[in-house]
Amino acid sequence: MQAICLAAGLGTRLRPITYHVPKPLFPIAGRPNLGRIIDDLNRSGFQHIVINAFHLKEKIKEYIVSNHPDCVISEEDELLGTGGGIKNASRFLNFSSPILVVNSDVVTNFPYEVLMDYHKGNNAFATLLLTDFGPLNSIKVDDEKVIGINTGYREACLCFTGISVISPEFLSMCPNRYPFSSVDILKEAIKSGKAVRYLQGEKIFKNFFWQDLGTPKGYLKAHELFLNFKGITPPTLHQDLKVIDWAWVDEDVKIPAHTTLCRCVVWPGTEIKTTTSFKDMVLTPYGVLNGG
Repeated sequence: MQAICLAAGLGTRLRPITYHVPKPLFPIAGRPNLGRIIDDLNRSGFQHIVINAFHLKEKIKEYIVSNHPDCVISEEDELLGTGGGIKNASRFLNFSSPILVVNSDVVTNFPYEVLMDYHKGNNAFATLLLTDFGPLNSIKVDDEKVIGINTGYREACLCFTGISVISPEFLSMCPNRYPFSSVDILKEAIKSGKAVRYLQGEKIFKNFFWQDLGTPKGYLKAHELFLNFKGITPPTLHQDLKVIDWAWVDEDVKIPAHTTLCRCVVWPGTEIKTTTSFKDMVLTPYGVLNGG
């Protein structure tokens, strides 16, 4: 099975950190999220994985070459959009069989092979993984089909997780201009009567979780969900460090005793010089993000 991981975005909502570290390499519990996704794909049976890269692509290339050399990198000289990124990567993919597409800024425990198997069994144009996520619900559904995207209605709507399977027909519907979104292709497919199906994560697995880490708040929530699901006790540097609720403190940090952390993530290389309290924050060597 084959997959493409979309990792080209600018990460504007996570600036100034993303001026220095591309969003796909933001660590979750001390490890780049892109690496966690690749490992999950491998465990699910996906052996051919393509990663598109644009923003800080040299850093993504360096990480992939050092840690996941079997993956293929599809470089972009300009942002091509989600659909454009898939089309540009088509030279590395076999478009005679379905392709799993996953955004590099999501954290989930959903087994990717389940979505692929469902897609293959229904002969769909595309199959989306959806979830009920309140204000982000914009995918209108009816029975097992998607009937509208970004409709402006909330009734019978779900949230797109950024994870989908596309059929070989997807490529034939791509325009010859860039950039363009995969959502535009899906809208066109629905309009022309093609079957766009979906699975709802929490209806399949009782302990399902999903979080987009594209904002400071989302990044902190992704940590919390991941740590709870894995049952990981976050490391602390010494017993005088006070933690309220939870905090992840990575190795190689300098933090005074008696500092209080509440729902915080501290990256390696971070130095806190004065004792104080931090709440809902991401502390890094490149700056601080407020997720409150």
